[in-house]
Amino acid sequence: MQTLRCPLNDIAGLGRLLASEKHGAYQITEIRDGTHWAGRRAIYQVLKNAARGDVVLIYYSGHGKLDEDGNLYLATRDTEVEALPPTSIPAADIKTYIAESSVSTVIVIFDCCFSGSIRKFFKGPVADQATQAVKEFEGAGVCYLSASTDTQLAEEKDTDNFSLLTKHLVAGIAEGSADLNGDGRVSFQELCRYVQATVPLEGTQRPKSWFLEAEGEITVALTGKPAYQNQRNEIARKLYEMASQDLITDRVVSNILDFMDQTADPLSPERSRLEEVVQSLHPLLDKRGLFLQKAIELSSSLERSPAIRSEALPPATPAPPEPQAPSTLRILPNPIQEHQGALRSSVFLPTHDCRSNCRASFCEPMGLSHSSGEE
Repeated sequence: MQTLRCPLNDIAGLGRLLASEKHGAYQITEIRDGTHWAGRRAIYQVLKNAARGDVVLIYYSGHGKLDEDGNLYLATRDTEVEALPPTSIPAADIKTYIAESSVSTVIVIFDCCFSGSIRKFFKGPVADQATQAVKEFEGAGVCYLSASTDTQLAEEKDTDNFSLLTKHLVAGIAEGSADLNGDGRVSFQELCRYVQATVPLEGTQRPKSWFLEAEGEITVALTGKPAYQNQRNEIARKLYEMASQDLITDRVVSNILDFMDQTADPLSPERSRLEEVVQSLHPLLDKRGLFLQKAIELSSSLERSPAIRSEALPPATPAPPEPQAPSTLRILPNPIQEHQGALRSSVFLPTHDCRSNCRASFCEPMGLSHSSGEE
């Protein structure tokens, strides 16, 4: 068999990701370039020792081989192509080990050629149920994800460190892009939908998925990031706080929150734009001046965008008249320092009288110099 470049990287990369506290804290049993007996024994032993409430994830990267009847075998270091049953790991044996185990949740991922041939395990409407309705509780059952159909090869590209499917598995979890509902978790259903949308963009293979007696939403990993809704709520609180202090108008608050509350397909460009808005504001929550400037910039940008240009936008609220003062408006020095050789646009704020000892409440949090007297 041809030597593959990526499987050892696949094992190391995905294993390291899932073992981390940030993404799942899995206990990893790793067989690197082992014999068929070592692989079969490890799978059997893990499933035998797992408790009912555990989650077992079985992942394979390597050569997938079919016999004359179309049955899938996972190749190992000592596999002989002319003698697949006694020298490799039959996918059907893994199914048997799972059935004999007491564990309630098993996730099986095959990143190999012809891996979609496991559809033979399933009959009738149970097959290919990745779009089934999911109940709002932590799920259980047996789930399979294959890198390709039963007739397709699984690809590895010369410019990639990982096989094509595994590359998108790792990216979807590590970057959080497979967390389609923004709850901080990547479910099996979300992961399937993600790779089924992204993998075909780079090649001909089409990942397939199946469920066996599965119900609910089965968590594969954590993103390590705050849930989207939590970030949205924290941003909203900050916007309302600034509006109550007359630092921004109600229209700015409305523009940003209306945009963040849009319903967008998780894999669409619109969803990416939503996440960009959140990620541009959330890190600035503790930096009042920068948050204020970014909010004003975003509101102006969103009003120019066709995505929200609508009669549904509230009319602009006229600014209340400024109290009489020696000067009613001035341009304050920009608190943003030089960025790539250029200053961003300055912040315009009403004249402020510093005689009331406002250092802690206004000037310094805004990044402005404190003064006294008539200014």
